[in-house]
Amino acid sequence: LNLLLKANQKIFKWLTDKVDLQLAGENIVKAPSKTLLDYGVDAKNLETLYRQVAEELGVKLVQLAQPTRYYVQATTVGPPLFDVLVHVDWEVLRARLFLE
Repeated sequence: LNLLLKANQKIFKWLTDKVDLQLAGENIVKAPSKTLLDYGVDAKNLETLYRQVAEELGVKLVQLAQPTRYYVQATTVGPPLFDVLVHVDWEVLRARLFLE
């Protein structure tokens, strides 16, 4: 669990910085409902981010991806994870992955 929290902190900071740049100073909590794609983050960017964080933490990608899939989709199987994540509403991702 501690490992997942560290990973989520790194991922959330990167994503939040990306979203903040797109909103140009607006409060992201009050932003219109948008997905990561709307903020210029595609599945490849997200997978690269997850791979970098996994490498930094010395774990396999699956150790981060499976819990993420479960938190977002409530299942451990499904379509490609990163393709799904970029289509989920940003507010939903914040709530499910980062406990906000």
